[in-house]
Amino acid sequence: MLRDYTVAILGGIGYSYRRGSQGQFLGILDNVRKDQLDALYQINTPIHAEISNKFNLTFLNYLIGKSPSQPSSQWSLSLNQDDIAKLTGTPNAQVYESFTVVDPYLSPTSERMSLFDRFTRARHLLNILDTDWIYVHGNELDIAVWKPKACSSNIGEKLRDGMLLAKGAVIAAMIQRLVPPPLMTLIKAQLKGSSLAGKGFWSLAQFAVDFSRWAHPICGMPEKEIRDNLLFKDGFYECGDDVGVAVAPVFWPGVAQYLSATGAGDYSSAVVAAYVW
Repeated sequence: MLRDYTVAILGGIGYSYRRGSQGQFLGILDNVRKDQLDALYQINTPIHAEISNKFNLTFLNYLIGKSPSQPSSQWSLSLNQDDIAKLTGTPNAQVYESFTVVDPYLSPTSERMSLFDRFTRARHLLNILDTDWIYVHGNELDIAVWKPKACSSNIGEKLRDGMLLAKGAVIAAMIQRLVPPPLMTLIKAQLKGSSLAGKGFWSLAQFAVDFSRWAHPICGMPEKEIRDNLLFKDGFYECGDDVGVAVAPVFWPGVAQYLSATGAGDYSSAVVAAYVW
């Protein structure tokens, strides 16, 4: 039956509390999880997981690591903007690194800096956990990063399209879940003419400027070319063998303010994973 799965989208796999003196994981459920993932590895099924700051990342890294049968080469993760900040934000965080502000004139607490900072933290997490790609869903801009050597040549296009699809799918799911039938006609009428949120375009422009400034000396390409790729052409950019990034502004029509966004991150994560894999 496992062979029928195109992708395994998992939740809660990063929780573990019992460890032996040599660092091995002793919990019965820990061993069961590893056995199940090994079975997926053997049939080359991609694995995607939504993670949180409460996960034991040492245990997650153990799960992502090599199977007895073969290396795990198709792993992806997603998380929200708050969790990535908590995972990497302070010296007490699990995968802390001292991040450099790309523009010395920006305050460490400014919104503009935080968008690029989100990218640098995702890139750091990508290397620490050794996954193929990581998707960070945000309130204004979605960002995905990937390892060029580990991914297919069209990964940037697929992540961009997957994130844009997810933004619409989340709104549709919220409406379907919460709007009673008598109000459905009114809600659908309000959606006519809706477009991507203004704050999303503004955030995209901010990020493109800062990313191009950072990537220019690494990629050896003009800042304008990198910036234009993100803003006007592809919506993604691959910086040599170092890292690729794709971005998508959010879709947030006016009616969304009356709906509950609970579970929006999980919806986005699942849609992107299913589309890309």
